[in-house]
Amino acid sequence: MKKRASAVALFCLWSSVARADERAALVPIAVGAGATSTLQRAFHREIISALLGAGFRLKSPNEVDLFVGDRPEFLACRDGACLYEEATFLGVRRLILPRFDRNPDDSYTIGVALYDANERRFIATSTLRCSECTVDRVKELIGMAAVRIRSESEEFDVAKTPATNAPASIATPTVTAPVPPRSPLLRPFKWATLGIGLATTVAGITLMSLNNLCLSDTPPKTAANPNPVCPIVLDGFGTGAPLFAVGGALLITSGVLFYFDRPPNKKALE
Repeated sequence: MKKRASAVALFCLWSSVARADERAALVPIAVGAGATSTLQRAFHREIISALLGAGFRLKSPNEVDLFVGDRPEFLACRDGACLYEEATFLGVRRLILPRFDRNPDDSYTIGVALYDANERRFIATSTLRCSECTVDRVKELIGMAAVRIRSESEEFDVAKTPATNAPASIATPTVTAPVPPRSPLLRPFKWATLGIGLATTVAGITLMSLNNLCLSDTPPKTAANPNPVCPIVLDGFGTGAPLFAVGGALLITSGVLFYFDRPPNKKALE
């Protein structure tokens, strides 16, 4: 059974190195000596959630335990050359070491440290004091410590990035505003009002231009009626003016509908 476990561990190690695993490994060292069982459980339960919440990508704890099971001496490794050896054995670049110590005044020291195998040193450390520790307070401090070392590690990575001649520009994510849906009713209605408005306006103008047009034969001139008057005259203005007003109102309404149903402006949404 031992040989089988060793073979599995070696295969996992080779796979991790081959794919250049950038995940960090949470070192399984003993912490919380002297703390109550409630606080110990809270610390171990929250440490992984806090690291993931801070943005770390972690190697599976079960996978780490499988490796360390073949090298139990790593359980006592907290600094020095053994950390580099452990990181190489686990196939990761960085190790995360938790800390949960009870102080003589019954307070606790909570923290995490980030070890970089390439640098062969700790590149980020955060320790916080917990005077009156409760489960909620432990959870809060672990989260704060995880965020701090994550921020320090990002600053470290930026500082190690080779500089170019041009000033580096920090790319800001483009937030695209949601495009409001266009109403299916506006499209036919805006065209209908436009067509009716144009027809009505043209009809009104035509009728007003034909105002006082004689619609019947004018009686002939006679001595008794030297200035004959057409008996039926078109009142074009009386009919055309209302049509012109209605047509204008429809055209204005159509313009408003076209405005609200216009395609979204891509530049405005960027």
